[in-house]
Amino acid sequence: MLKLLFTLLLVVCTFLVAGCAGESAAVAEQSPVVEHTETTRGTVPPEKERNMDSMDSMKKQLDTLLSPGSSYMDVREELLANGWEPMATLNCKENVVGGDWKNICTALDAPAVCKVCNEMIELSAYSGDGNVLAKFRHGITGKIIEVSAYGMLEDWGVRGEDSRLQYSGWGFEQK
Repeated sequence: MLKLLFTLLLVVCTFLVAGCAGESAAVAEQSPVVEHTETTRGTVPPEKERNMDSMDSMKKQLDTLLSPGSSYMDVREELLANGWEPMATLNCKENVVGGDWKNICTALDAPAVCKVCNEMIELSAYSGDGNVLAKFRHGITGKIIEVSAYGMLEDWGVRGEDSRLQYSGWGFEQK
């Protein structure tokens, strides 16, 4: 009985190995081989190069337009005036209020923070210690930036020095 089992196991293993080898050969035949020559090494395709140029120019433009320490609303208005659109986040209330946001925001004494996602549609997240993350998409390029601010969320619509929500920086969204 043991001899029969051993023989059967050997036959199955042989078929598996033969099948895998045949499959590898078939995949190798289907896979295109790209040769690297001196002309292709170290070059960037033209469409990616243009994209990098536009990213660099966009970065320079945003760094010039946006000043850390400005009120969030002043920065938001600069972005809107330069082709950036607020980008809604589907789970804003969960990110801002918390996992139990449905119960918290339907209570009679719901905090004001429950309404902010409807008013400040670009709001993506807010921490209890005052860190804000908002997203904007450029209307022409489709690029997405994340804008960070710090302070009192209820001042998101206050312009100038009176605002307690100050812009602190931005970056391209990392996917």
